Amino acid sequence: MTTFRIATLVRLVDGWKETSQVRALILDLAGRAEEGKNLFAGAPLPEDLVGNRLPAGIASAWAFVVRPATRLPAHTHPNSVQHTAVLSGTGMSHIGRRSAILQPFDPAYPDRSIYVIPENTPHAFESFHEPLVVLSFHTVSAADLVEVNVETGSRRKYI
Repeated sequence: MTTFRIATLVRLVDGWKETSQVRALILDLAGRAEEGKNLFAGAPLPEDLVGNRLPAGIASAWAFVVRPATRLPAHTHPNSVQHTAVLSGTGMSHIGRRSAILQPFDPAYPDRSIYVIPENTPHAFESFHEPLVVLSFHTVSAADLVEVNVETGSRRKYI
């Protein structure tokens, strides 16, 4: 199931990354991430783009933009497995006890292009000198996605 899921996500990311809808959403999110004290901005991909295209077990698709030179607070998703692909920017991933330089999305290397983060696994992303742009997929709907800050224990929903 995981291999099929990743193969499907790779095809979707490769097809969506240059669409006008995704580009417009990323441009909007980049503007929102620059406002005030926001470290990042994120939103679900438009439903007319996503439709019934997500693989079994994936319930929502998102775009996120992280401000340059920013490390997001470590958090978990107690109700979702996260799959993430880096569209642009450079940075580090901190997943569980492992940290690594983020690899940009490349459909020729699906295992290096899609980061899979199990439920309840602490993780954070860090951008270097430019905005970090990612597409993320979750196993719960956008309205049900929960984030728990590792340091404070505070819970929030994106929608």
